[in-house]
Amino acid sequence: MSRGCSSDDRRHASSKISREDAKELHAIADTYHGSLDKKDISNLARQIARITSDDATETPAERTPLLAMPFTAPAGDTYASNIADATFAQVYGKTAISHRGRVGLIPESVPCVDLKTAVEKGRLNHSRYVLCGTIAADAAATQALTIKMAKVSDGTVLWSKSYPLTGADPARIATEVDSKVPSLEED
Repeated sequence: MSRGCSSDDRRHASSKISREDAKELHAIADTYHGSLDKKDISNLARQIARITSDDATETPAERTPLLAMPFTAPAGDTYASNIADATFAQVYGKTAISHRGRVGLIPESVPCVDLKTAVEKGRLNHSRYVLCGTIAADAAATQALTIKMAKVSDGTVLWSKSYPLTGADPARIATEVDSKVPSLEED
C-alpha cells in the first residue's frame, strides 16, 4: 500500500521543466547540427541524458516506451533542414526531460510518410510509441513540418500536426508535442 500511495518523482513527473533545464535545453538545441551526422545525434543524446539522469535500474527497453527519430527534410534545402533539426532537438529534449529518460533515440531518420518503417523500428526497440517528423519536398505547396506520434502495437496515429516553416518556433512546437505524449508508465 505504501508503494501505491507514495510519491515517486519519476511516475508523477510534471510535464513542466525547470527554468534551468529549459536554458540548458536551448543551449543544447543551438549546438545540434542535424540528423545526417550520427556523431551529432549521439552527442545530443548524451547531453540530454545528463539532464535526465537518475538512478533507475530499468533496462533500456523498459526506459524507452517512446522512440524518437530525427526529423527529416529535403536534401539540399538548408533552411528546411535547419528548422527540422532545431525542432527535433527541442522536441526530443523536452520530452526526454519531462518524461525523465523514458524517451529513446535512434540515429536513423525515418520520414513520417513511411510510418510502417517507423513503427517497425519502434517494435525492434521494444517501444510502445514512435515519434517522427518530416518536411516534404513539395515545392508547389507551402512547406510544413509534419510530426506524428503512433502506437507500435497497431500502427495507428495517436496525434499528428503540420507546422508551416515560415515563422516556426521550435520551442513552442516542442511544448505542444510534449503535451500530446501519452503516459509512458507501464500499464
